[in-house]
Amino acid sequence: MRIRCPHCSQPIEIVPDVESKSIVCPSCGSEVGLWSPDEPTATMPLADPPRLDHFELLEEVGIGQFGRVWKARDRDLRRFVAVKVPHKRELSSRESAFFMREARAAARLNHPNIVSIHEVGLADGRMYIASEFVDGPTLRAWSDVTHPDPHRVARICWRIAQALDYAHRQGIIHRDLKPSNILIDESDEPHITDFGLAKQDGAEATIAVTGQVIGTPAYMSPEQIRSGHDVDNRSDVYSLGVILYEMLTGRRPFHGGRRILFQQVLHDAPPLPRALNPNIPKDLQTICLKALEKNPDARYQTAEAMAEDLERFLDGRPILAKPPSQAVQVLRWFYDRPAVASTIVLALLVLFLLRWTWVRPDGAGDMTIVSGDDPTVPVVNAPVVQIDTVPTGANVVLYPVDDTLVSVHTDRPLRLGKSPVRKRIPPGLYLVVAYTRGEKMFHEVYRRVPGFAHQAPEPMPPNAWRTDANDVVHLASIRLFPQAEVVRSMIHVQGGSFVGRRPGFLAKQQIVVPDFYVDATETSYAMAGEAGVTDLGKITQGLARDPHAPITKVRWKTAAWIAERMGKRLLTISEFQYLMQANAGDLWTSQPWLDEPDSEVHHVRDPALDRLTSRKFSGPIIGLRSNVWEWSVSGSSASDGALPLRLIHGKMPGNVPGAPPRLHFVARPWLPGHVDVGLRCGRSTRPRIAPSDFVQFHPQPSQASVTPR
Repeated sequence: MRIRCPHCSQPIEIVPDVESKSIVCPSCGSEVGLWSPDEPTATMPLADPPRLDHFELLEEVGIGQFGRVWKARDRDLRRFVAVKVPHKRELSSRESAFFMREARAAARLNHPNIVSIHEVGLADGRMYIASEFVDGPTLRAWSDVTHPDPHRVARICWRIAQALDYAHRQGIIHRDLKPSNILIDESDEPHITDFGLAKQDGAEATIAVTGQVIGTPAYMSPEQIRSGHDVDNRSDVYSLGVILYEMLTGRRPFHGGRRILFQQVLHDAPPLPRALNPNIPKDLQTICLKALEKNPDARYQTAEAMAEDLERFLDGRPILAKPPSQAVQVLRWFYDRPAVASTIVLALLVLFLLRWTWVRPDGAGDMTIVSGDDPTVPVVNAPVVQIDTVPTGANVVLYPVDDTLVSVHTDRPLRLGKSPVRKRIPPGLYLVVAYTRGEKMFHEVYRRVPGFAHQAPEPMPPNAWRTDANDVVHLASIRLFPQAEVVRSMIHVQGGSFVGRRPGFLAKQQIVVPDFYVDATETSYAMAGEAGVTDLGKITQGLARDPHAPITKVRWKTAAWIAERMGKRLLTISEFQYLMQANAGDLWTSQPWLDEPDSEVHHVRDPALDRLTSRKFSGPIIGLRSNVWEWSVSGSSASDGALPLRLIHGKMPGNVPGAPPRLHFVARPWLPGHVDVGLRCGRSTRPRIAPSDFVQFHPQPSQASVTPR
């Protein structure tokens, strides 16, 4: 069986007769669901019926890599239940066994904080699992809204630890505990769900291709990364420690690309929670760090032990865990890394010499890349990549992009020289900045370097490339645009700062936004046609039907490609926030919106739409708070290792009847979940070739204000 990775289009061979909810792409390291509806080659689900056996399906409340979850009414027992149905209507015997895995595991459990299984059945040839319906958000969504204090966080984790201890006593280890697998009911009680990766007594733990592990990388324990065969209940304790850390600090203890993340989990100590949030009690920090011990023997040996310490903290009694002394921490660090410790001096010497040594290529097999302003050692296991620009001779700078948060590593530029360039570049997603001398012509685009020269490309960037006879990967050529021509009809926005939330972080930060340009309206079919984007069937149809209507119903990659062809780019979510707050303070929650149906799409230049003006804008911005939703380049950590999520900007109705709608940023997969997702283009005032050219994030100042930059 073969599927295609939705991230990089690499064909992946599936090992027969191996139960697995997801596998890891050997090219980009992304976790890929075997039966996800977003995969191009996966079997697409048939239309879900309004009824399934004696269940009336009311609304879809969740979607996973293997199935959809519906809120349903049990007509026989007259109660609401959650019904999980596979994406594929017809399952093989191996797929059926996998689907039953979660049911077999969870059906053995009967605990108030674990979602219980009611029944498993087969209707119209389609399998289903009916379980308890919890009417509430996931732990992540609940935390984003409530911002719980440390004692409230401790109580939630105490209840989760008690439920885990019960499951462990029944011989079941969850192995994929994370915020999206925990539901919070109206009484603020947590409910653990999704035992699809649960390990039962006597069951095989590693269910992936050889050398790969499954789960969600950010919440996996060190032993789960090293060898899934040896995990026990202490692995779930570690995952709960990550959840506790994230709820206390607003960020995970480790983050980055999959490979970097695994290295950090295996070898690096997490930053002290109190260094990120001084309001965290010391005892709660001690509990958190003990749960995050890399050595399972130094960790809480049972979830019950962790629950007892959390209960002592909540009752104001002394906890049993003790923080390690600094001497112990240093000794432990050297003990865990004998090879690293013995070569530190040599490595520092080599790095010092490399700073002054230019490693030049003497053949295709020995090519190097340049990291920052200094050359590095040759890159191994990386394809030879050629980047061309029109015109040639442009300076080319690459910035690695984190696939998890879809954020740009502005501190790690790869300066490749003048085009055409041919270098060995590690696989991954990059922001490519190409500019001519004097910076009068430039462009900023996304490109993905495939893991293998034979990897299948896609029709359009960022996953478009070709290989020549020498297995050199040629990325899609980059056309540079004159700055004066592109921004002629755009609105100049004076930069500044505001207090808001960075995607993937709970705590508020001071966000500094440089000057940039933005289109006054959403991109219409006519605007795209004037820029020469007429080879896309949707644009041609829109020009014939209503050229002044905004482009809608496009995937993120299509939106990014349209913006690139226009010499522009999509905005970041921070730039959207800044536009909303630059006019009159906190428009995030308090500004009334136009009361118009979400389904109604106006012409982009309709004067009836809202007009946002500010002394920081060179002209009015139309329809920013209404009309269609608009894609951004920013991402969300809510994916938890699943398909990447992109944030879209738009509005949603007020939660209280009669209340005005409010601004809303929502995470959506690469395929839009909202029918009216379109785009509004922006452009930088100059090529972003320094960290200061990007949006900056700083600790929140004592007083939140909007100040000029």
